[in-house]
Amino acid sequence: MITRDNLLLNKCLIIDGQPGCGKTLFSSIMVGYENIELLNYSTEIENICSLYSYKSINLQGAKAFIKTHLDLMIYETMMSRRVNFRNNDLSSAKNNPNKPEYFKRLSLKGDEQVPNYIKQKKPILHLATHNLLPISKPIFQAYKNINKLYFLVILRHPLYMIEQQIINQKNFIKDKASRNFRIYYKYQNNYLSYWNIGNGSEYTKANYAEKAILDIYHLTKLYDRYLNNKNYNILSIPFEQFVLNPNEYLNLIEKKFNLKRNIFFDKILKKQKVPRKKISNGIALNVYIEKGWKKPIINLNEKEELILRKKILLKRKINKKYLHLLDNLIDDYENKYMKNLL
Repeated sequence: MITRDNLLLNKCLIIDGQPGCGKTLFSSIMVGYENIELLNYSTEIENICSLYSYKSINLQGAKAFIKTHLDLMIYETMMSRRVNFRNNDLSSAKNNPNKPEYFKRLSLKGDEQVPNYIKQKKPILHLATHNLLPISKPIFQAYKNINKLYFLVILRHPLYMIEQQIINQKNFIKDKASRNFRIYYKYQNNYLSYWNIGNGSEYTKANYAEKAILDIYHLTKLYDRYLNNKNYNILSIPFEQFVLNPNEYLNLIEKKFNLKRNIFFDKILKKQKVPRKKISNGIALNVYIEKGWKKPIINLNEKEELILRKKILLKRKINKKYLHLLDNLIDDYENKYMKNLL
């Protein structure tokens, strides 16, 4: 039987959600908790779960791969093989408040010493993923009955996500998927994702904006199936409520995941403009601007800001069918998460 039983991993925190949901803000804040490592991306984990969802790998093989790979990730992180030192990247050790620790590790003994170092430090592997929760069965099964895995799922209003997802659609076609390292399935010479299974014909005929609406619609439905599962360590946070009133949600995170704040925590919140007076009043980083972020208009309230975003979107050629889907998504999200804000 394929397996891996002798685990190095202490704990793993996965911050997940749709593109444009605000995961990077949460990843920036989470390093303000003790033992949480700097941000890592793991396309490998996303791909192995995709393969399982496509029935291209069995559950036993997927579980063994996941446990082996996450052990390798924390092993390589603790001996600086998997640490980013690029100047401007959000995941760089140079932009981490605890950066002296990462420079210190460069000179520490590695290899045989690393397992002892992991036992001593009890690091929490910290991953950011895209659209992973709906296909996360192999991950939860890999650590079944072991308190090692935590999912923090970020939710956000569709009108705050859609511009980034339209840009992603354009870039995907422009690059011909060469810079996208996720595994897709081929449908009539088009590359589609797991959430497009069953609606490939409709999806391929849609324009960029319509594709983005379909993605948000199908992913939202798939996420909803998991979010209320009390058997797993899953905590979902609405972005809008968090940035305006973070304390309630920070307390939830700390209690659910058993975390303690480090000495950098308050400075990190301030840097991320949390709390803020307006939802969209974030940091004007180039990486956000490239994905569609715009400065908020000061004299607009939250409702007026959303109305403006909808007007801008309506300038695109979008079939009424997809506008109806979008309106349903908007109404549902606002009723669930924004009644007190609008």
